[in-house]
Amino acid sequence: MTTIRLRRGTAAQWTAANPVLAQGEPGVDTTTGALRIGDGTRAWLDLPEFRDAGALAAPQPALDVVRVESLTGGTYALDPVVATYFSLDLGGDVSLTDAGFVEGQSVTVELVQDATGGRGVTLPSSWVGAAAVDVDAEPGTLERLVVWRAAGRMNVQQAAGGPFPLSDSGDDPDHDSS
Repeated sequence: MTTIRLRRGTAAQWTAANPVLAQGEPGVDTTTGALRIGDGTRAWLDLPEFRDAGALAAPQPALDVVRVESLTGGTYALDPVVATYFSLDLGGDVSLTDAGFVEGQSVTVELVQDATGGRGVTLPSSWVGAAAVDVDAEPGTLERLVVWRAAGRMNVQQAAGGPFPLSDSGDDPDHDSS
């Protein structure tokens, strides 16, 4: 009887080597049980993970659909494992970074200027499209960004039509009630 053995290694070994798997070549992370299948171009860390049914059935941290944060400054990491929509109330200048994105994942980010306005938002220069993003600092407005990972790179695009004025009643600024 023939035994077929898949390419395998621990999470630390895969991370350290980060090899490009040949097209259709499977690799198994013996630490997590994750399976990744090569495409001949992307490195291990850029390939999507597949897990066995037992791993998928294990309790996972709760995913917020919307994560609302009040920020007074510093750096804020966008993580698609935490939420798919971030509403960030800016009370100071903030720098955005990415954490935990795998190929094809995206998040929407709502940047809300407080009544003072003037809050700056810095994006990593390595994000494709970052140079084209110009967050309006007008008081009482919001901007929307979409951040995603594709072709092994982080991308960002600003929503057309912004900045959106915030209504006094707290209604959705995209929907006129008149």
